[in-house]
Amino acid sequence: MLLAAFMFVGCDYSSFMPDRDIPDVEHDDLPFDPPDDWVPSDDGSAGFIITSATPLTGPVRGGTRVTIEGRGFKSGSTVFFGPLEGLQTVVENEFTIRSTSPAWTGYSETVDLYVVRPDGKKTVLRPGFRYQSPVVVASVHPRAGPTMGGTPITVSGSGFGPDATVVVDGRAALKSIRMDDATILAVTPPGESGDVDVTVVTGDTSTGLGRGFAYFDPPTELVCSPTIVDMDGTSGDRLSMIQLSGLNLNGIDSISLSNGKVASLAVEGPESAGFVADFSGVEGGGPVDVTVAGPGGTVVTRSCFTALEKEDIDSPALKIHAVKPQYSPLSGGISATMTVTGLDSGNPSSLLARVDGVATPVNEVPDMNTVVFTVPPGAPGPADVKLESPTESATIGKAITYRTDAAVTGVSPPNAPSTGRTPATIVGHGLSGAVEVLVGPLPARIDGTPADDAIQITLPAAGPGVHDVTVTLRDGTTLVARDAVTFAADHPGAVAVWPNRGSLAGGTLVYVTGSGLVSGTRVFFGRYEAVAVSIDDPGRMAVISPAGDNEGTVDVHIVDSDGVRQTLPNAFTYFNPTGFLGGTWGAPISGAVNVTVIDSYNDTPIPQAFVMIGSDPETPFKGFTDGRGMLTMSGRGLRGPVMVTATRQDYTTWSVVGVDAENITLYLEPLYNQPPPDNGNGEGENVFPLNPGLVSGRVTGTDKEFIAPPVSCSGMPLTNGSMCYPCESDDDCDEDGVCVLTGPTAMTCSRACEIGTECPRGWDCYQGDGSGGVCKPSPGQEQVRCGISDSSSARWSDPFGPGATMSPQQKFILNSRLGDVAVYCLGGYLRSTDGEFVPVIMGVERHVPVGTASITTGIEVRLQIPLSRSLRLRMVAPPEGPDAPPVRLAGISMYLGSDGYLNLWPAQTSNQSNTFVFERLPASFDGPLQGVAVSVSSEIDPPGSLSEPYSLVYPEDFDPSTPLAVRIESDHTTRIDDTIAIDAIGACHSAAGGIVIDSSHRAWMIDSTGSISALPSIGYSDISDCAWLDDGRIAFTGRGSRVYTYDPVLMTFLTDYAGAGTRTLDLTARCGETTWVAGQGKLFARNDQDGTWLDIAYGSPSPISSLTCEEGGRVIGTGSRGMLFSAGFEDFSTIRVSGMTRDLHCAVFTGDAWFVAGDRGVILTGPSLTGLKPIASGLMDDITTCEASANGSVLLGGSRGLVAVTDGVDVTVLRAPKLDVQMMAFVPVPGATDGSTGTVTLGMAGNVVMAGPFMNIPVFTSPLENWLWLDDVLEWDIATPPSPSFFYVRLYTVGVSGRWSIIADGSVRRFKLPNVGLASGLALDPIKPGVVSIFVYSILSDGFDIDHYDSTSLYTNRWQAWSATGFTTKGF
Repeated sequence: MLLAAFMFVGCDYSSFMPDRDIPDVEHDDLPFDPPDDWVPSDDGSAGFIITSATPLTGPVRGGTRVTIEGRGFKSGSTVFFGPLEGLQTVVENEFTIRSTSPAWTGYSETVDLYVVRPDGKKTVLRPGFRYQSPVVVASVHPRAGPTMGGTPITVSGSGFGPDATVVVDGRAALKSIRMDDATILAVTPPGESGDVDVTVVTGDTSTGLGRGFAYFDPPTELVCSPTIVDMDGTSGDRLSMIQLSGLNLNGIDSISLSNGKVASLAVEGPESAGFVADFSGVEGGGPVDVTVAGPGGTVVTRSCFTALEKEDIDSPALKIHAVKPQYSPLSGGISATMTVTGLDSGNPSSLLARVDGVATPVNEVPDMNTVVFTVPPGAPGPADVKLESPTESATIGKAITYRTDAAVTGVSPPNAPSTGRTPATIVGHGLSGAVEVLVGPLPARIDGTPADDAIQITLPAAGPGVHDVTVTLRDGTTLVARDAVTFAADHPGAVAVWPNRGSLAGGTLVYVTGSGLVSGTRVFFGRYEAVAVSIDDPGRMAVISPAGDNEGTVDVHIVDSDGVRQTLPNAFTYFNPTGFLGGTWGAPISGAVNVTVIDSYNDTPIPQAFVMIGSDPETPFKGFTDGRGMLTMSGRGLRGPVMVTATRQDYTTWSVVGVDAENITLYLEPLYNQPPPDNGNGEGENVFPLNPGLVSGRVTGTDKEFIAPPVSCSGMPLTNGSMCYPCESDDDCDEDGVCVLTGPTAMTCSRACEIGTECPRGWDCYQGDGSGGVCKPSPGQEQVRCGISDSSSARWSDPFGPGATMSPQQKFILNSRLGDVAVYCLGGYLRSTDGEFVPVIMGVERHVPVGTASITTGIEVRLQIPLSRSLRLRMVAPPEGPDAPPVRLAGISMYLGSDGYLNLWPAQTSNQSNTFVFERLPASFDGPLQGVAVSVSSEIDPPGSLSEPYSLVYPEDFDPSTPLAVRIESDHTTRIDDTIAIDAIGACHSAAGGIVIDSSHRAWMIDSTGSISALPSIGYSDISDCAWLDDGRIAFTGRGSRVYTYDPVLMTFLTDYAGAGTRTLDLTARCGETTWVAGQGKLFARNDQDGTWLDIAYGSPSPISSLTCEEGGRVIGTGSRGMLFSAGFEDFSTIRVSGMTRDLHCAVFTGDAWFVAGDRGVILTGPSLTGLKPIASGLMDDITTCEASANGSVLLGGSRGLVAVTDGVDVTVLRAPKLDVQMMAFVPVPGATDGSTGTVTLGMAGNVVMAGPFMNIPVFTSPLENWLWLDDVLEWDIATPPSPSFFYVRLYTVGVSGRWSIIADGSVRRFKLPNVGLASGLALDPIKPGVVSIFVYSILSDGFDIDHYDSTSLYTNRWQAWSATGFTTKGF
């Protein structure tokens, strides 16, 4: 059935075949072809003929509309696809017919295409239409086996036809059995070690699975160390570490021992593995055989090491425990080793060995447990071995067995038909004890009794190819004759080529699979001959594909030395490997890498660019691009990941490191300026700057929506009668005065008004408690400023130029950039205290067109968007350590699409804090702000004027959404933000329930069942934290040093002040009879007995991040850079945790242990605060809140919505960090249980922009800054997590043209730059001697894949975070 794939055609290939007569092989296979079908034209040529058809392929389900071109077509003609009539056939004219392919019931097959006229005449296009059944090779199991072949495998996929066979690495499987159209059972042929492709051939279709199977060589030369092992182990645990060395160990998957068992195995590489031997329950020691098993086979090493009890190791008596090897030829002469104990001399000359009584000198004593000697000649059979020292001797019985010399010298005849089943003779000596013969992996039948010099066998059907012959003797001796027998056919017969596709450049290593592929066989791809590179295996011929003219399929022709040719139709497909936008694409590298080099200036190919793989100048994988800028480097064993470099003397140099994709496109920049495009008159194009435009208009809404909020009377001059004097009623004020609330709690005198001009200077008319207005202190002079949106998120100048301030007529006129812009106006006031403009409301007019040197008029901007929203930003995992940049910077912008950006909020900087708050953002993003994106940037910068190192994060555009709320049970969380939507900033709880405070400083009550409701009568706009008092009241902290005490039953409140000043208090805790509050670097305490607030020193000027109660009314505080303290009324103590420099955010006591947590997943625990030890959390996010659970575990919440739980040993993540929220607080709900902890907890989060994680700064170990760079090695390390997606490196010699750019996979930490001059033989020197500048970006880019990227991956708007560092070194 395999030969059913062959199609012999009779054509004239004289243009590319040998210059001699080549007999054509013809098949009379037309279903009907009467001799009277010929229809001549007037000139004697065919008058009825098909000249072409498109398309010529389609699915087996049918439905492909085919256009047939030719001549002689008549109305009523029909079309046949093989034996099936076409559907919906339309004869458009005598030259064109269209028909639809019917469904095909078979698998992939090419059928003839016929046109039949009404008069019975017919014509054919052969080969015609190809029905393509989708054939997929999905998996191979097992995936690995020995190089000798013989591994039964199951190939799974779809579309396997009845004639489907399997090819492994270009060799036909020894056996292929199709079970169904999705399964084939096969036996692997012999192969070479490495990953190889597995191909299924069905019909004339070949489909493969790249690197679908791996051949492994068997482990050899195995040695155990140490030779003597103490069975007690190092600590009496009966566990001993043993190192195994040898060859081909990388594939092993198990080790077993003849005495004891293997507790663990670690394969360290192809030449080393370590395992732990467990001698628990083993009594008595001695030599231990080690059995190593893996896909390369199973190997037993006798007496690999000796395991002894300690008293036997320490015994002074000389004893031989083992001798290796166990066998020797009769002639002796081999080196052997004794394993001994009790040896009293390490001098070889004082020792003597005897084998079966024959003395032989000791050659070496490597250690006091090892003696090396030479085995003397002996007689067949076992022999004792004796060791004599000056004081004693020891003997071990039957330690070496002498065996008769045996060898296989050949097979006669050495050639056999590929079908096998023919007699042959194995020739050699010492063969009389043969019990098994293998030809390749298949057993041969032994005919008769083997003689000493010959074994008569019947060869198996081992398949085409060259095979080893293995003879096993009765005593276990294995004799191997390499490449001893060749199976071949008389003439070439090909079944497939693989790979069946390659680059237009040619150069792809292709295997032709078949039989009889012997010397003299030639292979053609279309009309071009391939170069044969290996023709020593008649079952597999290796060739290099020639370059192709065009993309598409070509026939492959195999021609033997007699000129007989065979054609595999459409067997090979040429494709264009060029990436449209550069970069990498395609399947993993499996024998070929296709490189295209493009000029980045004009997108044209660069011919004669030098390309190489790796850094070895002697690599075979190198060459120069052709006229299409293409080069294919191909060869057996070429696998990824690799480093690919391209350069030319007049271009820059590019490398890609760690790539495993078959197609790579590199853009090089020319080193010399190229002329600008011609403008048609022989000169370059002249570009003149365009004049800006003007925008004018008016502002509306100033009379209704715009009013600056009032301020308190604090600091106001008492120059307007009784205004601002304290009062309790109107009677305390002037005759026309009224007593009103002018602050959060202050009652002062004022007067009634209707408009602002009726109030004194510095006052404005505001809505009073009743229906009328009253004068209240104004924060400053009202003003409206307008501006034009910026073209980028970076503002380079003051946006408020001349004409930006609204005139009394409510008009503005603005200079503007060109194109579509947005006009915005801000309503606010000039603050009385410092004259700063404070916006409180805004308006935006979108899509305003501005032309050059023109005025856009009639623009109306309505003030209607209150600026009342706050936006919090938190840096997640910024770089740390002594070399990390110290300056933290955050910025915010609004992206308006084509209208540009609104950059209205100044950047904020800090040297310590990771948290920033941006005030006065739009209250809503609807109306004119519909679809606007809030863009945030966050940087870690060096001090002063330095430009690097730095690390930067661009979070995804912030979209204010429903804040996260979760129900936390023992082992999972459930989102409940569909019923609870609180943008939380703090919380407190007691047995009575919980209080949550939102970002608008409103309070919400959560009762014992989890129900939530707004807390009435808490109308203060400044509360930020709370604590339950013992009597059921609640303490709140706020601005202006205020502490509010609220009674939820009576719904009343009291106001107190903790110290003087106007600081914001953002923390509170109730510890026994003491209330603690803190804020802005201050800590205060008040005892219920005297009610006086005391300023408590805590040893640091840094703000406190959390307060937790300790026994005796004391409080535990946490803060920045490891701050941890315990404070009382009269003292405080700093608690130092060794090496802790990260910010700490919370502390809890479970009753048995303290837990303290903070930035970058820091968790400390211990029975006391002075005995804290870190837990390996595996977390990168900041832990910002923690809560003790009823079962003694601790809930942890943090950045990006993290929820985790720890028991003090392990950390379990219940909710992975991924959202733009920060878990702010936990509120236990005692009325709901989950059956495990006994309590359900609500986790409350707040909308916080999460900037991070940040990329850390790479630290280079080669080259060193300002040092000699001699080895061309780039090596660095970088702290993780996060792991970078990729690195971008730029190198150049200062003051010299040329640049080397490198993209390296994020896993790469070291590579060597190739010497492209030495490798190419040309004067290529991208980095010249001198001062070399090196600049490195470490980049985090979601979705980046080094194997599938393009040039847009280098755009910073595709990056989420990156760090950069640069330095100079001295290159030679």
